[in-house]
Amino acid sequence: MLDAASAYLANAPNPVVTAQLAEALARHRTANDLARHALLVTFTSPAPTHADAVARWWLAERWQTLRGEPVPVAQDDVEDPGAVLPADL
Repeated sequence: MLDAASAYLANAPNPVVTAQLAEALARHRTANDLARHALLVTFTSPAPTHADAVARWWLAERWQTLRGEPVPVAQDDVEDPGAVLPADL
């Protein structure tokens, strides 16, 4: 399973799905390196959407809860989902 997750992360995955994968992996200390890699992939989306901003915020909150530490990215990368609303809302 870890090999399949690693292969998925190597192929420019969807940040929303990757956030969910990172959160699931973060619950298991044996997958620490892969969880951190999935987290970093989540925060490297080239053109983040509102859904990506929500996923990043959610992952930052979950990471803090599960790991007791902030996500290892710049605080500016954790967007407030309310600040990145789609134009048509």
